[in-house]
Amino acid sequence: QVQLGQADIKCPITECSEHLDETTVLYNLPNDDIIKYKYFLELSRIDSSTKPCPQCKHFTTFRRRGHIPTPAKLENKYKIQCPSCQFVWCFKCHSPWHEGVNCKEYKKGDKLLRHWANEIEHGQRNAQKCPKCKV
Repeated sequence: QVQLGQADIKCPITECSEHLDETTVLYNLPNDDIIKYKYFLELSRIDSSTKPCPQCKHFTTFRRRGHIPTPAKLENKYKIQCPSCQFVWCFKCHSPWHEGVNCKEYKKGDKLLRHWANEIEHGQRNAQKCPKCKV
């Protein structure tokens, strides 16, 4: 269940519908899964104003500003720079920052690029995926 990104772990006995407490789960997990479990546990406890950095997983809370933004500031209102790794990303769509392009357009372009890269990869024997973005 941890491998699937779940933090609320059900009892492994089929007839039981109870959930295991955090201490029991941590005691029975292999070391590699403990870090994942703690991460998913933290994710399950936060609200929608807090997200992990796509680069380093450092949690950042988005704070709305109380003043009326200018059009230039409105465009950049979701721009976040991670205080831990300095990665600049979009809080709204959880992607790298896309200056001058709204989230919907960015996601569409990203999807097209990945599709194109996938087609190219199948046509070239020596093509390799990027270790970071997997394209």
